[in-house]
Amino acid sequence: TLGYRFTDVQDRWTDLVNQLKFQSGEEQETARNTCHRLAKDAVSRLAPAFFSSPTLVVPIIGHDELETNPNSVVSLLAQDIASFNSYHYCPDLIRKSRTHEPLKRIRGREERIAAHENVYRSRRLEELGYSRPESVILVDDIVTNGTSMNDAARAILEANGEIEIRGFALARHIPKG
Repeated sequence: TLGYRFTDVQDRWTDLVNQLKFQSGEEQETARNTCHRLAKDAVSRLAPAFFSSPTLVVPIIGHDELETNPNSVVSLLAQDIASFNSYHYCPDLIRKSRTHEPLKRIRGREERIAAHENVYRSRRLEELGYSRPESVILVDDIVTNGTSMNDAARAILEANGEIEIRGFALARHIPKG
């Protein structure tokens, strides 16, 4: 994650990510430009060590959606990251079998894992017209315990066999209690 600490206490990074997620208009656009520039820079610096080409960039799906929303904050971030090097934005690789309550509202790690267990499904890469990539980057805006990314990775691996999968998020939320 780019933001190693994300709490309900106000700090500059928390404010920036909150503007990206919850504001509209000029404030959101300014936050988007800053976050996306930082994300692309981080991925470009990490790429030689962690990401092999070809790489698919896959957005994590929101808690209240079953498929990728192309206009969501996460999808737009994934599209920007994919524009780096020879990466491919792949919005339709994963989908969900059901919606769920936002994980940040669920107290306790075990409860979050149970609420999200086996929610993600993956299509086979061949049915989408993709040849086997060297790696996949799962993109999310905020990660708490990695539950969404872990379940999405599980689904991709089950459907497509061994592929290097890495996660990328703007911030890590540290839940209270």
